[in-house]
Amino acid sequence: FIDDNFEGEYLYNPEAKQLDAPAVVTDVDGNKVTLTWDTVENADFYTVAYNEVSKEITETSLELVLDYETEYTFTVQACTNNTMEYKSSEVTTVTATTDIEVIQLEKPAVSVEVKEFNNVVLTWASVANADYYTVTYGNVTEKVTETTATFVLDYATTYTFAVQALSNDAARYPASEVATIEATTEAEPVVVAEYIYM
Repeated sequence: FIDDNFEGEYLYNPEAKQLDAPAVVTDVDGNKVTLTWDTVENADFYTVAYNEVSKEITETSLELVLDYETEYTFTVQACTNNTMEYKSSEVTTVTATTDIEVIQLEKPAVSVEVKEFNNVVLTWASVANADYYTVTYGNVTEKVTETTATFVLDYATTYTFAVQALSNDAARYPASEVATIEATTEAEPVVVAEYIYM
């Protein structure tokens, strides 16, 4: 009610019409959360709050960069500067959970050495968060957990090797780019028989 005997200035009207509550939609992309809603009639701004943060905005969307793998609760309220005719809406509450942080494994830095004519030795530094590696040449693919691989191959042949780092948690740590390197084995040694004449 309005007190007709009140001689001061009303800051708000108890009989003011309440604004409609925003219909809020959330969209998650990695650690980004976007809140959107339709314009609320007669609203001058909106208050968005989460955790200990509160923002007043005039737009009908807000993009936030947050922590990965975290659930957030957001509240959105339509507000007005014309408190004699309108009052703030009820609070709309929504929740959103950010995605896991995706970190692609680094490409192995591979070096090669040919030993004993046809032994090819590949080595590379350990890749962080990698659980194993695949080494491919021709139609052969081998899975190794060490950071070295040795192959006994044909003589006098050039091979192209592809090394890739992989994780057992591929969703969080996608496979690395493929590192390639070439090696050429040496010619087969010629054994010369020795004769001893008496």
